[in-house]
Amino acid sequence: MAPVQTQTMTAHQFPVLTGRISKPPARSTRTSKPLLSYSPQIPSAHPDINLPLLRNKLLLTCRQYIPSHLLHDALADGIYSRAERWITPSSQAASRLGKKKRYYVLHTDTFTFQQVSSAWEARICSASQPIDAGNGVVLFVKERSEWDAFMRGYRRQGKRAGQLMRLKEKDTERAWREKWKRRCGFDEGVGGGRNLKEVNAGPMWVLVKSAVGRIVKGEA
Repeated sequence: MAPVQTQTMTAHQFPVLTGRISKPPARSTRTSKPLLSYSPQIPSAHPDINLPLLRNKLLLTCRQYIPSHLLHDALADGIYSRAERWITPSSQAASRLGKKKRYYVLHTDTFTFQQVSSAWEARICSASQPIDAGNGVVLFVKERSEWDAFMRGYRRQGKRAGQLMRLKEKDTERAWREKWKRRCGFDEGVGGGRNLKEVNAGPMWVLVKSAVGRIVKGEA
């Protein structure tokens, strides 16, 4: 019978670990306090960027569709508001030629500006596309609550009516949206109307966009 070969294991082949083995630290899912407390800084007001003037110009330009009780201050200040330009050399310098942005939500039920810290926050608050108003001011238009309620009911009715009726209502909606844009002057290119075919905007957004186009050009 052939002899069986054996292999002797020496100590150096199996290193001996001494001391306490430390476990890797568990990953925390809790966000650090500085990250939670961080928010972008809102630029402070600047005297050369005259927001009351912009508001009055918007009110006067859109006055045909604005409740009369909102027009008192703008009408009282009407001559000055029409004569004074919104974009001036000093306002351009204050906004660094528009590079220093200020974001505002325009609440169309009261026609007041709410300043927010970022475009993302403004979009969440208003569900609106941005409007560049010059001087670094970017407006987001929050439609009136009556319009939002009407559109919810209109679309809910279309869903209940079936596929054929839904398509008809979409065509109807598209037709009166285009008609409203033309009424606000978008057929003439005011406010960049040729680029707005895909924008699913409410009536006040279209009205304000058209008015801003005129104000920036110095026509209002």
